[in-house]
Amino acid sequence: MSYLELNENMKQYATVQEYLLKRTQNVFVTLPHYLTETTSLETFQEFIKRRYPQLCYYYSAYALMGLEPNDLLVRGIVEPFQSETYPYAHGWVVFSYQGERYVYDSELPTVLPQSLYKQYRDPKITYQEPLANILTYYTKEENCMLIDGNDYYIRSFLDDYQTKIDDTHLVTVLEYSKLTLSEDKQRVKRFIADYNRPFFLDK
Repeated sequence: MSYLELNENMKQYATVQEYLLKRTQNVFVTLPHYLTETTSLETFQEFIKRRYPQLCYYYSAYALMGLEPNDLLVRGIVEPFQSETYPYAHGWVVFSYQGERYVYDSELPTVLPQSLYKQYRDPKITYQEPLANILTYYTKEENCMLIDGNDYYIRSFLDDYQTKIDDTHLVTVLEYSKLTLSEDKQRVKRFIADYNRPFFLDK
């Protein structure tokens, strides 16, 4: 499937795309501006529009925070897209909508049915975990600080060496984030990411 064909599919899956954007209205990203030593708060929709390259791990983890407990964060190896020559490490989200499974991939112009995504990118999955399990892990006492009620602050709890071997590409993405959980702690009511790398955001 070509990029042009993907763009044509945007109309076909517009309703699913709208669902994703609506579900992530509770997701915000704090962006650093190193030249002025200031920060700004963006909605996830604004963050998506920027389409920063090589931030698939961030886009996928942030998107997941607006979705359902059984929706999946996925890491793996995918086939080249546009400028890449060889298969490469990547991150995306698999979510359900009206009984069907779809994929949000920040490199693509539209969401796709999971079956079509598999044909297009031939993913080799190395890690996948539902939102509910991720929340359970990151809200353990040793991994976060309880601010008040169901409000949590995720710590930076790995040293440099451990972070480098983090094959989920999730620890550095979620550290210093703030989140408010539902009463059953299975859903995120509000998520504020602390995006603190890399440095090209000032450009």
